[in-house]
Amino acid sequence: MASLVEALSMFGLEEELTCSICLCLFQTPVTTPCGHNFCLPCLEMTWMEFEEKFSCPQCRASFETRPELKKNTVLCRVVEQFQISQDGLSKGTCEEKREKADSSPTEPRSPSPVVCDSCLVVDATKTCLTCMASFCQEHLGPHLESPAFKCHQLVPPVKELQQQKCQSHTKLLEFFCQEHRVPICCFCLLSHKTCSTTPLKEAKENTTSRKLDLLKSEFLQTLALIHEEEQNSWKKIKSEEKRVLDKLEFVHTVLGKKKNEIQMERGEIEVILAEMDDITFLKVIFIATQFTLDRHTAHKNIVLMEKCTKMSVTETVQDYKQHPQRFLSFSQVLSFQCFKKGIHYWEVDLENNNFCAVGICYGSIPRRGPESRLGRNSSSWCIEWVNNKVSAWHNDKDTCLPTSKATKIGVLLNYDGGFVIFFGVTEKKIFPLYKFKIEFVEAVYSAFWVFSNGATISLCHPGSMDFFSSLPSFQML
Repeated sequence: MASLVEALSMFGLEEELTCSICLCLFQTPVTTPCGHNFCLPCLEMTWMEFEEKFSCPQCRASFETRPELKKNTVLCRVVEQFQISQDGLSKGTCEEKREKADSSPTEPRSPSPVVCDSCLVVDATKTCLTCMASFCQEHLGPHLESPAFKCHQLVPPVKELQQQKCQSHTKLLEFFCQEHRVPICCFCLLSHKTCSTTPLKEAKENTTSRKLDLLKSEFLQTLALIHEEEQNSWKKIKSEEKRVLDKLEFVHTVLGKKKNEIQMERGEIEVILAEMDDITFLKVIFIATQFTLDRHTAHKNIVLMEKCTKMSVTETVQDYKQHPQRFLSFSQVLSFQCFKKGIHYWEVDLENNNFCAVGICYGSIPRRGPESRLGRNSSSWCIEWVNNKVSAWHNDKDTCLPTSKATKIGVLLNYDGGFVIFFGVTEKKIFPLYKFKIEFVEAVYSAFWVFSNGATISLCHPGSMDFFSSLPSFQML
């Protein structure tokens, strides 16, 4: 008997702890200014479609502004304690029905079966919408046998029936008001006669359908975005793949061309070496190229002597006329003659070779600014002496070279072959200093830079061939 009373009291408490919107136990309960409690998600969803006027879904009290909803911590703890006590509550009110329930064959049940409101143990088989109660097969007998219950409406078991009753009229909530977004009973229709109402089941189906359509639309949009992003990614991958393949094909073509050129040059050299001895080969190479220095390119601190074949630097400004080809920032000068093809060789004599440079350049080399200095741009190549340090310069990049005591510098230019070699020339030998490989695109000029007052550069003729004849052999490196 005590367990029955406890069960009934717990059943009444469950009604008080049930949200009137979702008809389930409170989840994150909040309290409105009028004192009614609801689940926070349910109330947020109910007020979602209202922009100005907000009202309580239960008593329909209006609020001028949207109330600030805060979690009811006390009610939340009550719900938690109720759930704990409900798990430990005895399901039976008499030993006989407990044994009957225990002896019945185990069958899979629905997650939340509807229990008979009379015995609170056995699952209900019918719900009476007139009595607003659910009954098992045993307690349903009066409704099936007595004429007094013939007019009562019996339906399959309705879950949480008490939560589906109207708080004002204790009738089943069968309709849904579209304007107020709340479920109502048949008596509430009178106060909602100006509102648009639909059967609760139909409203549920419409809401479910609308939510499904919304989810489907969002899914299709997301799918379209993913597909678009996938297509863009594939385009980027294909574009990058094409760029890399084109670059590799270009490099392969260039390397193949270089390979063919090297093989041709190798064949020509082998033929020449087979037909000529060392001395004859040197005679071909050392047909010296004659040229003079161009006065119009000389810096105003450059002094030209001996019919423009010798140069030095002075602090006295020379009386040169203005000319667009003249160097303005560095004490440099170019040759008057240029080279557009063929093989050319010349030698220069260095006196006090410190702070000076010997090289070649295009006629388009800059005439002013830091980039106009030999080797500091893409238009010139040179060997430079600074404080006994020897360096090869091109495009503002230097390569340190071994220090040599050469008093002369030989320059071998092969325009068609695409290279220039600088030699060190002493009284006893000639040896290569550095080789630049170049794809010439313009006419080439001989170029010189002198900075030290004591240094001079003179154009001179190569040594006598008798000197080379006296050597046992000579190998071109």
